[in-house]
This record gives sequence, C-alpha cells and structure tokens, in this order.
Amino acid sequence: MLLYRGSDSVSAGFQSICMRASQVGIHSSPDQVNRACKILDSRRLGVSMILGDFGIVYNNERGPNCLRNITPHLDLAEQLGSSMIRTCLKKQDDIAHAQAAADEARERDLILVHQCHIGSLFETVN
Repeated sequence: MLLYRGSDSVSAGFQSICMRASQVGIHSSPDQVNRACKILDSRRLGVSMILGDFGIVYNNERGPNCLRNITPHLDLAEQLGSSMIRTCLKKQDDIAHAQAAADEARERDLILVHQCHIGSLFETVN
C-alpha cells in the first residue's frame, strides 16, 4: 500500500485525500483497508472521494463495470468515511446502470460522481 509515501498531506494543509485504487480499492483485503483507516485516523486525514478500481482510474473500457456492481464501492466508501464515489460512463448503455447505482448510493446517503474526461459521455456537448 502506497498510502503516505512522499510528502506529508497534513503538513501541507490538506484535510482529506482522494483515495485511488493504487492505494486502497475494492480489491484490497480487509486488513489493508483497516490499516489505511488507522493511518488516516492517526493523521486526522479524511477521504474526499474513492476510485475503487483501476478501470475508473484509467478511464478505460472496464471503468463502467463499477456501475453494474456498485455495492463494493459503496462499502469501501463507508469504511473510509467518504461520501463520494467516482464512477465512469463510456456509452449510452451505461446510463441505465448509472441510475440504478445512484439509487443504491442514495439509500446509503452516498454520492456518485463522474470526472469530465475525454473518451467519456461528457466529452462533447451532444
């Protein structure tokens, strides 16, 4: 786990970090997630948003898979104390899955967000 290597986020004035899959993701073991939570707590550092898997991070064809099984992403967000989960939409077909995922997130008072990335549905006005 790469959490906290390099510069010290707290000393730099940050109150929270964006947790990427390379640090902790839905693939991480419960022990890894617990370790991350302990580190975050000891540093008094929050998690502003999670990116639960590498497909989302890389904005690739596997990115929208999170919308078809959002529960592990919601679970991870709750464990890390974050209210936002970044998702990925690539095609028109992803919209129905995004709505279902958003409904599940709303039941848990969590929010799905999407970065305005090239290669996504949000790349052009149309």
